[in-house]
Amino acid sequence: MSEFISLYSGSSGNCSVVRTGERYIIIDMGKGVRTTSAALKELGLNISDCAGILVTHEHSDHVKGLATFLKKNPLPVYGADDTLDFLDANGIVPASCELRTLSGGEEDVGDFGVTMFPTSHDVCDPMCFRFETDDDALGYCTDTGVLTPEAADALFGVRILALESNHDERMLATGPYPSFLKSRVGGDHGHLSNAQAAEALREGKLPLRVTHNDTKLNNVLIDRKSGEGVCVIDLDTVMPGLAIHDFGDSIRFGANHSAEDERDLSKVNFDLSLFAVYTEGFLAGAGGALTEAEITYLPWGAKLMTLECGMRFLTDYLEGDHYFHIRREGHNLDRCRTQFKLVADMEAQWDEMAGVVERCRA
Repeated sequence: MSEFISLYSGSSGNCSVVRTGERYIIIDMGKGVRTTSAALKELGLNISDCAGILVTHEHSDHVKGLATFLKKNPLPVYGADDTLDFLDANGIVPASCELRTLSGGEEDVGDFGVTMFPTSHDVCDPMCFRFETDDDALGYCTDTGVLTPEAADALFGVRILALESNHDERMLATGPYPSFLKSRVGGDHGHLSNAQAAEALREGKLPLRVTHNDTKLNNVLIDRKSGEGVCVIDLDTVMPGLAIHDFGDSIRFGANHSAEDERDLSKVNFDLSLFAVYTEGFLAGAGGALTEAEITYLPWGAKLMTLECGMRFLTDYLEGDHYFHIRREGHNLDRCRTQFKLVADMEAQWDEMAGVVERCRA
């Protein structure tokens, strides 16, 4: 599992680490080389295992330690283009260090996939980050006056979230700071208040559940005599996830009459009646445990899981059929086409699917 560690935080300097195994990334560096190096040493972190330094923005409490640290340890520095230009123009990063611009899509930095997203702060191009490994996701979001839509999307579903909770609004208003500083801290380009941070955490619409993640009929053990389901099997895929994804995978498998690798696409059809039967049974069994948002998004679960599987089959085909077992040339391409045909059928019956969910909800 991955870890988030705050080395130090405050107006005098900020620096954090995200780690998976021995490998790690540093976020910002607002204090000198001695302080930062001592903190890393105390955690048993070797510089040779560091993939680089991510910079959120150019304020001094986030970058003033970089120059001396990087002269001794010439690591690559990552960030937004304007931020890196500022660091370079002001001699904050030595010429011996490589500056690497993050584009906003997921990019590999060491053992993490890093996605950069915009925040709202009084600098040229403020950014924060989502970190992913094969089995984990972390989010880091500080120094923002509001939680931007891009930030909310990027931080959704992470296991660990480092979110700044900067001040109590009443204490800021009645405290000793001069008025200009109060306006800056509490403004849309300042820092999240405690109340704003709490509201941001409440904004998550789809909670994590214990999910199976391979909800096909052949993963249910059925009693031969009674025909009743006995238990769920094949539990190696169980992990935290979204209920709509388990629902969606069941629909992908069960709401059509053709095989997953059917070559004749005229035989591949999304069956709305099967969708309705399954939805009714699903909500009868689990509806009391689901939020209103989860129920509303059930059709999206069906569409997204089917589309995702089609993309996975296509990717495997293009990369030489390394993952899914095949029995013939073009097998994964045939599988991909059936999934995309089902997605097209779902889109054609989208309003009807939503109507089924609403009737079953009532």
